[in-house]
Amino acid sequence: MVMGRSWTVAVFGTVAVICTIALSASAAESPPLEAAWRRSGEFRGRGDAGFVAVAADSTRGWLAVGGEGGLSIGRPLRDSRTRSLAIDGVRDLRFGEGGELYVATARGFWVLPGLSHDRTRELQDHSPGTGESSRRANRVATGPGFVALATDDGLFVSSAWLASPSEPGRARRLAPTQKPKWIPLDAGFPSGPVALVAAEVKPDASYLWSVVGPALWRVRLFTKLSTKGAVSDLREVIVPGRPHGEVPVDLVTDLPEQSVALVYSDSIFFRRRNAPSGREAWEVVRPVLPPGASIARVGHWRGRYWLTTDRGLLLSHSLAGPWRRAGPPAGRTPALSAAVLGTRLYVAGAGGLIYSDAKTDQKAHGGGAVHAARITRRAPSIVAVHRVVLRQQGLETRVFEDAWRGVRRRGWPLT
Repeated sequence: MVMGRSWTVAVFGTVAVICTIALSASAAESPPLEAAWRRSGEFRGRGDAGFVAVAADSTRGWLAVGGEGGLSIGRPLRDSRTRSLAIDGVRDLRFGEGGELYVATARGFWVLPGLSHDRTRELQDHSPGTGESSRRANRVATGPGFVALATDDGLFVSSAWLASPSEPGRARRLAPTQKPKWIPLDAGFPSGPVALVAAEVKPDASYLWSVVGPALWRVRLFTKLSTKGAVSDLREVIVPGRPHGEVPVDLVTDLPEQSVALVYSDSIFFRRRNAPSGREAWEVVRPVLPPGASIARVGHWRGRYWLTTDRGLLLSHSLAGPWRRAGPPAGRTPALSAAVLGTRLYVAGAGGLIYSDAKTDQKAHGGGAVHAARITRRAPSIVAVHRVVLRQQGLETRVFEDAWRGVRRRGWPLT
């Protein structure tokens, strides 16, 4: 019996290894998405360091990209000039209502005042504290009249950028010598590092979603922030079926059909937008990824969802899939973040900055409808390619079913 059990484990262990090798080969050979991807030569970091974060200001045309190799800003839709700033350890970037750039780094939180046509402004240190943990900024989120910062010392909110009462649609710019007034959310809010934060803006209120440890929290912001209290309706949100003990990698509130999405390395939990009151149940999708791939971030671009992974960029017309690799080099280069500027999608990762222009691609393929049809017809999904390779390797479902039937006939224990 012991020999039979060992033989069974060995056979199926070998099959598992063969499957992994076959799937890896299939992912490498899968036809790319029919879109032209180009490397951006203007935005460069120092040395061979890649980029971790990218952000875009579509109103003014600015693009910012950063990582361990520094920070670069420019207006690529207008000219090829860029400016590099010597700031290391960039983790997240976000443009504000007034055109200011917020820079979350491992060694502080910095603000580049509203740029407009001016490229000479300098970074200002606006960290919420002087301690190492409060200067270690992880993510930044913005909304009407506030900025929220996730740090290793907790979640902070500032009202220094509140909209002017006389000009509700226009945010006040921070004066060069003015320091923001940070308010720690410590009244009932859990202590410890905050990994992620995202703002959800509704007509009646603004909400902050945040991740503390493995848990998801939501708070409602008051219209006017003060030191006496900045939030109400603070509560932990239970997400059924989420991986226990695993910290999410992304938190998104600007997808077209989802009010909030909690992203893990291999799955996406979300609530649908405009769901009937009291029926905002959580749903989950588990994208079929290239072997060994882990999700970094998720977003939306001109009718398609995108996933940045350490095995390249993936695209789909639905969160549920099917997911397809982007064309080279985007689909073959580790990707960490992406941002939309006009008709372009910029992808930041180990290979630097890569972009695709939907306007250019549509002209090259004779229009968007034709382009979409070619994508659907010529670029099989990752799961479809997996099935083909398994069939070519003789590893179809019936092979496993026959093997199990043989094991049962011989009476070998399965455990």
